[in-house]
Amino acid sequence: MNDELLTALRYKSEGTDIDFKSEQYRFIGASDHEKSEMLKDILAVANAWREGSGYILLGVKDQRPHPAAVVGITESIDDAALQQFVNSKVKPKLTFQYEEHLHEGKTVGVITIPKQKRPFFLANPFGKLKKNIVYVRSGSSTDEAEPSEIAAMGLADAGRADMKVDLSVLTRNNEPIPDTVSLSFLHFTEELPDYVSYHDEE
Repeated sequence: MNDELLTALRYKSEGTDIDFKSEQYRFIGASDHEKSEMLKDILAVANAWREGSGYILLGVKDQRPHPAAVVGITESIDDAALQQFVNSKVKPKLTFQYEEHLHEGKTVGVITIPKQKRPFFLANPFGKLKKNIVYVRSGSSTDEAEPSEIAAMGLADAGRADMKVDLSVLTRNNEPIPDTVSLSFLHFTEELPDYVSYHDEE
């Protein structure tokens, strides 16, 4: 996340891939009801129909038709604590990131949720949220997904999976590469002749 992207997001309207919040979520010392508000927003964006990453901007106030205003936040949330909380409630594991940035002289919180296999839901009820219900962002509002929509999510994301690449470099005898490596290259003492193509004449 950088200033250029934050500025670009502020010029967008709220929709399936972006949600503006003028205040920070209540987290430390918050009730289950208050925490469930944040959890619902994260689930809704994670389940939304979108092309790329989804964003929840905290400390940014929607003021359509003008760009969203930066009002800033005064309380911080630890990303590790938020990750542990969300993934202790949500099934399957949700990949996301929380960051805080200084933007136009004020602190802004950003929750970035990459596009990934859906649907996401709660295995157990929490706060005002029900278990096994798929919450989805539709336009600038959050709704409970219909069974047909949930099925469509699974079908649309059936071929999507996280790519993992594991690269190992070994010697000719399948031993680890030593700290010091000697490389040899071919060296031609004479110029190579030009390649000429000959065709049989009839």
